[in-house]
Formats: sequence, structure tokens, C-alpha cells
Amino acid sequence: MRDDAAGLGTDADTRTPVVLSSVGIVNLSTRPALATLQAGGPPELARLELSTGIERLLATHPSANIATLPEVHFQLLDWELKRSVVAIPLKVAPPGVSIGPMVPDWTMLEFLRSDEVSLMATRPSDIQVTLTYNAQSATGVGPESLSGWTIVILSLAPPTVQESFTIYMGPANKPGGTLHITSDAAIKSTAFGGSCQTRISRLPTGWGCEIALPSGVIDKAGRLWLGVSTQRTGLGRASWPRPQFPWQLEPGRVIIDTTSWGGLGNALPAKP
Repeated sequence: MRDDAAGLGTDADTRTPVVLSSVGIVNLSTRPALATLQAGGPPELARLELSTGIERLLATHPSANIATLPEVHFQLLDWELKRSVVAIPLKVAPPGVSIGPMVPDWTMLEFLRSDEVSLMATRPSDIQVTLTYNAQSATGVGPESLSGWTIVILSLAPPTVQESFTIYMGPANKPGGTLHITSDAAIKSTAFGGSCQTRISRLPTGWGCEIALPSGVIDKAGRLWLGVSTQRTGLGRASWPRPQFPWQLEPGRVIIDTTSWGGLGNALPAKP
């Protein structure tokens, strides 16, 4: 599973929007084989030679029960696997959404074993990232106004350690922009459709950062597509919501339903 919410597509039968998930399969058997990838629609079939793989964007169809995540079915010869996909918008309530844990990149050993537990054991435990909302910090409804949504980063890395965070907005197939922040207060951003307001603080036991998000990164349905990666001296790269492969340029995404803040359904109205 590479990206639970890689983008939006259109269902061929109902012509309604569906979430596209980026998934793949590799043939590690001893002979060529037919591989199958299937979510809610027709199966994707491909003949794979030895040590080759495929990656596909599949339309994932959430169950009518919103508490149940959709699944992707993988099959190769007599091997089968089902994996849940976080392709439905996550509800958000006070005090906010915990963004993490940040999981290191896949290594060949863990990949061959499908061992994400070992990766989790090496994750940085002194990082806290939270998405929260403050209505008083919202400045309007235009794309360049502040949305009231803020990402708060707290790291206990010592001053001698170089560290950075990159925030990815929008789905991978239609990115809304990135924001790159380093522990020495360097900031670099690309087109968000609005400016972030960023404040970096040096703390006695680490450093912190507050990033006020512009309204332009939230779509008309009130959805915020979000992925985060961090790099630290001696640790390498770690990401959320899923670990990356070493050759990936950016992490996957999840969708956050900003209209659900406060647990009151559409407490925050979608954009007109």
C-alpha cells in the first residue's frame, strides 16, 4: 500500500466521485505469475515476470457502514492478502488530530517479510505533530485567507541535531503545495493558493513550530488532504500516514473532514 488517498476519480457506472488509492504488488515467487489487484470495481490483472511488479490507482468504494474501511484484495498464485485502505475522510474533533507516528522508510528486509511492526519499533518517539482548529485565527473565506487550521510540531531533538519537516497538501495527482521547515528556522514553500503563517520557537529541550494553513488548501467539500515527512541526522526519513519506499519522492495522504470539528456533523460549513 503506497497511498491511501492518492486522488479523486469518477466511478464509471454512477459517474460519482471516488477516492483513488495507489497500491502495488511484486512477484517474489520462483516463476512468472498472474497478479490480481481488486478493490470495489473490476479486478486489475497483470502477468508479472520474476522480481517485477505493478502499481495501480484503484477506485476504493467505502462500505455503507462508515466505521468500516474499504479493502484491497491482492492475489498471486496461491498467495492472498486483504489490506484496509484509509480512503474515507477522517473525522476531526477537539483537541485535534494526532499526526503520527512517523514511520521510517521500508528496508528490503522488512519489505520481504511484510514486517511493518519492526519499522514501527524504530520510529522516533520524541516527535509530536497535531492538527487543530481555532476559529479566532480564521481571517475570512477567500483562498488566501487563514483557515483557522493549524499544524503544531514539537520535537525534543537536541540543538546539535539537524531536523526538518515537510508538509504535503492536496492529493498526489493534484498537489496543493508543500511547506518545508528546518530546525534552524529555514522555511521554503511552494504554491498553496495562499500563504502559510509559520512561527518557529527554540525550546529548552528541543524546538517547536506552528503553521497556520490558508483556506486554499481545503477543498469545497471541506476536505484537507495531508501527508508529512521528517528527516533527522542519524535517523533518515520517516513519514505519515505510511512508511515510504526509498525511491518515493513524497508520502501518501489521508483525507481529513474539517466540517466535522466539534463532533457536530457539519459544524463548520463547506465552502460555497
